[in-house]
Amino acid sequence: MLDEKTLKARLSEIRDNNYVPPTQPEIYPLVLSMGNHIGSIDPVLRDDLIYMTLVTWISRKIFSTKELKEILNVLLNDQHLFKGLGEKETDTVFTRSFSMLQIQALLEVHRKKAYLPHEEMHVIKQKVLRYLSQERDLRGFVPVKGWAHAIAHTADVLVEMVQCDEYNADDLEAILAAIQRTIVTTETVYICEEDERLATAVLQAWQRPEIDPEQIKTWLQGFIISLAEHLPYPGGYYQFVNSKNFLRSLYLRAVRQGRDSQFRQTIYDIMSRGFERY
Repeated sequence: MLDEKTLKARLSEIRDNNYVPPTQPEIYPLVLSMGNHIGSIDPVLRDDLIYMTLVTWISRKIFSTKELKEILNVLLNDQHLFKGLGEKETDTVFTRSFSMLQIQALLEVHRKKAYLPHEEMHVIKQKVLRYLSQERDLRGFVPVKGWAHAIAHTADVLVEMVQCDEYNADDLEAILAAIQRTIVTTETVYICEEDERLATAVLQAWQRPEIDPEQIKTWLQGFIISLAEHLPYPGGYYQFVNSKNFLRSLYLRAVRQGRDSQFRQTIYDIMSRGFERY
């Protein structure tokens, strides 16, 4: 297993050579080393080198189906996606968040050409939603250490998930419910465009024929409570601001994309009711 300094030097060489992968037998231990340091607090190693190298290799299809599955299983294990889950403001968030970002790349490949069995896709859904419900480190950018962005990276995974045919109406409803719970958190105000990336997942879900228009309306009306409730400060204020910002993002995206005027009107009416608070 390579140490961080050696890995950084090797990946820098690979980047400078247009990400041409090494030949066997070096590539397997190199991938293992990247997985071991995926949550490094060195933002150059973590973000610019490990993330970019792996995602480039995944997109260029240098891995076999068997290898893609093996990488995915590692990312979903207790030492990656669930490492330190529930902790706040510790460095384990980088391992979780950047494992999630690689899961997004693997699901994108699957969405374009399926390689994961139906039952495995449902295990992924369960694990991603479990993770989202238990993540408590909601920081965006961390000085010196770079992006944590756990919620934004999870939103990117959800964008891929809601486009996968393996998920039915019940699955999509569960994903939308999880997104809503994430938005109405009382723990922080999102300031790093998490609302925009979650809105992307919602709009992609709405394109699925399995989603009934009445389901969308009911889901949107779920934000009325968070906009109207007067919870203790600052939690209630965080919930209000997050809901308002998200609905704004969703409304503007819906207008720009020419979405059904009924949905736009529902969002507008909910925002109008919430804004009466001030």
